[in-house]
Amino acid sequence: MPQIVHIIAGLNVGGAEIAMYRLISQHSTSRYTYTVISLTTGGSIADKLKKKHIDVIVFDFKKNPVKQFFKLFYYLRKSNPDVVSTWMYHANIIGGLAAYLAGVKKIIWGLRTTDVKTGSNYLTKVIRAIGSGLSYVIPNIIICPANSITDSHAKIGYSKNKFIVIHNGFDSEKIKFNENKRKIFREIYDIGPDKIIIGSLGRYSEAKDQNNFISAAANISRKQSNVVFLMVGNNLTKDNLELCGFANELNVSDKLILHGECADVSMCLSAMDIYCLHSRREGFPNALCEAMLVGLPCIATDVGDAKVLLDSLGVIVPKEDSDALTYGLDSLLLWDDAKKKRHGQQARRRICEKYSLAKACERYEKIYSDLLMDSKP
Repeated sequence: MPQIVHIIAGLNVGGAEIAMYRLISQHSTSRYTYTVISLTTGGSIADKLKKKHIDVIVFDFKKNPVKQFFKLFYYLRKSNPDVVSTWMYHANIIGGLAAYLAGVKKIIWGLRTTDVKTGSNYLTKVIRAIGSGLSYVIPNIIICPANSITDSHAKIGYSKNKFIVIHNGFDSEKIKFNENKRKIFREIYDIGPDKIIIGSLGRYSEAKDQNNFISAAANISRKQSNVVFLMVGNNLTKDNLELCGFANELNVSDKLILHGECADVSMCLSAMDIYCLHSRREGFPNALCEAMLVGLPCIATDVGDAKVLLDSLGVIVPKEDSDALTYGLDSLLLWDDAKKKRHGQQARRRICEKYSLAKACERYEKIYSDLLMDSKP
């Protein structure tokens, strides 16, 4: 049975990590065997993979990167997988190079961000630049979930002939509005039915620009007393002193709920009344698609494929502009129930029709099949 090895920087909750988990979970294990390699540590995604009986191996590059690279190289040379699929810059270079040197003939890279000029740390910028040159040598294919990602990377020298766009896929049966879950979640925080929750999903990071959301929350709180703000994601808790300090400065802490990671995305989204994507950088915004599947009125900054996804069904505002975000949220708060229902139904239908998990899996399996057929004499 053909062996496919996925290599990724880490296995905590994140857009790429969740997308990879969903694909592997959906793929037929009767056709392929899967192994997932993390280049740092395990995490909640690693635990979920193990429950699906997927082998997970950790090479912790934070401890001794040179030693770990050779361990990864020897593992790949010994196991000789049929396909190695890497996810994002660090895994593309480290995992891709190790696989190439180990003699793996079929290598897939994955790119997932559009912002290739600003915001990244120095190491990421160096790795991105190295990747541009190696893209002509190492990968057979470079998979991106959005056209905007292929465009931005082609402009900085990545091999445009190797790009294939496969949008992330979503299981509409698992991600949908649930009234009972809404009641349970809101009861946990003692939020009555008269309160409006504006929420967001996404790990705490500079790219997600949580300060933009908090600034808009402060603006709205001065005008409306019945609105609370929910932030869900890794490191979005009261232990985050930097985030809480900024909220305190703006006197909005009493209106802010920091939930941290959420094992049940549909529960968190069902509790919300409006969804807000406030990032300064995105590729294909998974959480926005999930909010649309739940039927929420949505607002998004103009990043990645957000405008393509929402089109006329929500509000798009400039990134890094809390006044514009405030104005957009104010407009959504004025929507009547009929408009919310109409737009919510249309948004869910759009994601179901264009971005189903089944379609994404079919595309990936065809790529595996084509690569394996091409390798036969």
